[in-house]
Amino acid sequence: VEVASDARASIAGWRGVEAQAYAADALWPHDEQTARAIFRRAWESAEASDRAELEEERAAARRTKRAPAGFTNAREIVLPLAARRDARLAGQFLQEMEKSMKDAGAWNIDGSPARADEYTAPDSDYAEDGLSLASTQRLRIAKGLMDEGDAARAGELAAPVVESAGVSYGLVTFLLELRTNSVAEADRLFLRLLEKARANPATDANDILALSSYVIAPSLQVGISDDGSVGMRYIGYIEAVDVRDPAVVGPRVRAAFYETAAAVLLRQGVPAVEGPGAAAKVSALYFTTGRLLPYFDREAPQLAPQMHARHDALAQLLEEAQRRSLSSRMNENDVGTSNRTDPLRSSFEELGRAATDAERDAKRLEIVNLASNHTMWDRARRAAEEITDPALRARAHRILTINQIANLRESYPKEAEDDYERAAGFVRRSDVPPLAHAFGLAEAAGLAAKRKKRQRAAELLQEAFAAAERVERSTLQRVAAFAAVAVHAPEADPARAWETVAAFVAAANALEDYAGDESKFPEIDATEDDAARGDLYEMNSMLFDHTLEDVFEEAGRLDVARAVTEARALQSREARAFAVIAAARAVLDPSATSRPMRERRSE
Repeated sequence: VEVASDARASIAGWRGVEAQAYAADALWPHDEQTARAIFRRAWESAEASDRAELEEERAAARRTKRAPAGFTNAREIVLPLAARRDARLAGQFLQEMEKSMKDAGAWNIDGSPARADEYTAPDSDYAEDGLSLASTQRLRIAKGLMDEGDAARAGELAAPVVESAGVSYGLVTFLLELRTNSVAEADRLFLRLLEKARANPATDANDILALSSYVIAPSLQVGISDDGSVGMRYIGYIEAVDVRDPAVVGPRVRAAFYETAAAVLLRQGVPAVEGPGAAAKVSALYFTTGRLLPYFDREAPQLAPQMHARHDALAQLLEEAQRRSLSSRMNENDVGTSNRTDPLRSSFEELGRAATDAERDAKRLEIVNLASNHTMWDRARRAAEEITDPALRARAHRILTINQIANLRESYPKEAEDDYERAAGFVRRSDVPPLAHAFGLAEAAGLAAKRKKRQRAAELLQEAFAAAERVERSTLQRVAAFAAVAVHAPEADPARAWETVAAFVAAANALEDYAGDESKFPEIDATEDDAARGDLYEMNSMLFDHTLEDVFEEAGRLDVARAVTEARALQSREARAFAVIAAARAVLDPSATSRPMRERRSE
């Protein structure tokens, strides 16, 4: 409550909104009524912040003659947090935001209404096909609820989009994702979307193609462009399931889809062959009926004769070359399978085409980076060994080593009793910057603590602390190094936990403009050599793996009063607020973690 009050009074802009919203979220399990009031005040602050941003955007737009980039940043912070506690509260906020968007008038220079795809919004997989910014926000927030396992609230929040937005690939993609959490909830919304599509005279062949993903090819989006060509896009994060399995898509849903598809595709008559867009319309109808015919034959035979007749009639309107081109792609259901089987395949193909040793070495270094990102250590090592330039080969091995240290927790089998010793030995032998040494030795201390090797864990933590002391002062790297040590200290060496927290606070206070969010990547000195700059990029995950919230959440589990005292030593108002919230959350909601807060603040 104190953090929320202080943030409202003294932290300007979206950062103050953020502190209020996370205070409300942390308080909710203990005092819902007060938390709800704080959410409302956070929303009011967010509206004021966004209004100010809108005015700045409009002023910039008048100078540059470019459309405003959007004005919902602060409200985007509050919405997902409110939704995870109360979907109805989030729904009220969304309605208010939609109204304010309309009241704001023209967002574009020419007075045209804003659409979601005119804005750059993080994680906006749904911002396409004419979905409004408000609808996109609904689906993004619902996706967050879905990821937390609350399919019912996700469906409740998404339902207005089904009712008002019409068919879009973004909406169908959301329903496919929802189906992996709750078949019943996804089917309920999909059936309603079919009803709306059938009743809407504007529903066309492309809409049917979008809807067909739900029952035919969930990981593929198919459409016909304005020039009559076929476009296909593989959606890698949609699980490739057998949609013919009744447990995945039952007979009721399948029958409703085929009835809707037939109704839409048959009601349009034979289109004119001339005029604006005529050719594309014929191509879309021809391709869609042809793509669905095998499924009608197998699953809806009562409708198949009419569909065959329509397909044959459309064929007569197309030139033979266009007909062959469209027909050749009708049965494609799995674009990109070969690329998914091996993430390094295309890189190795490019390596094979390289003409000189320098080109081949550059491509091998790229493979080392890519293989390391996928934890394919053996392949990364082989690629590094094949580099002919000695300096570049050394650089490749350093990249590999830094990435292995960053993934130390997953590098040793859980059954290996001496994993902490092997991990520590690997880190000590590595020629890497002090941050990597501190990070790796702190991870080794954590492994030892889990093996109940208390004395060894304390010794390894002391080594990690000494490595952190070697990191250059007034840098984000030093803050990250002491964060790694402080996070592991309560388990590895509780007696030194407060010393490590104090060291973290001192490192944070020495860093100018540190606000507690590690999302600001440090500027790289242009005078540094390529290796130094490269090390910083490779240590990216170490910079963000352990954050201020982690440090004070672990400290709060030890002693919340002392953790708050240490938090108040932070000079930054913003950092102080989030440190106190994290410590309080450890007591108010001990079964949860600050992970959602960390993830949102690192975007």
